[in-house]
Amino acid sequence: SDGLGNARKSDGYLIQGTYAIGAVKFGVNYGVSKLDLATGGDDPFLLKENSKVTGGIYYSLAKNLTILGEVSGVKTQAHNGNENKSTNGNFGAFMSF
Repeated sequence: SDGLGNARKSDGYLIQGTYAIGAVKFGVNYGVSKLDLATGGDDPFLLKENSKVTGGIYYSLAKNLTILGEVSGVKTQAHNGNENKSTNGNFGAFMSF
């Protein structure tokens, strides 16, 4: 709500897919999260939409150890039209047990 009890509607989605060739897996996902203004008037600087797309490569060294690299493009928009963008990368390892 907007602090005065006026409801805000929110919705979003996430789409993801992967494809493996031997010990290497390629993946991509895209997601969006949206937040409407409250009906009683609201601050136009508030978040309107976040979106992110990520692509990754995952290499299975062992049954429970994966090395990975990912790159993401992130964008956020306010209701007044302001926006912010970022590109991020990460590399690491994932161990399951």
